[in-house]
Amino acid sequence: MGGFAASVAPGLVHLAKPNGMGGGDVKLSFAIGCGLGPAGAIAVALASFLAVSGALARVPLDGRSALRAELPFAPYLAAGALAALCVA
Repeated sequence: MGGFAASVAPGLVHLAKPNGMGGGDVKLSFAIGCGLGPAGAIAVALASFLAVSGALARVPLDGRSALRAELPFAPYLAAGALAALCVA
């Protein structure tokens, strides 16, 4: 159940725009959810927050083109999983 809860949002993003998020990110979020249980959804939410923060931190350096740049999501998923693991 945790794997499903953690992979719903990334899965919907992947279905809506396949170039927006890769299938590997969806599989990783599912694996994180299976490992962490209900805390997996928190890990994915935290990873999303970290990714947005990282993207916005690049704006002063790269200008507005940073908002259209591709950003790997797996490192943020891993950081969110570690944070959720420490809290849970």
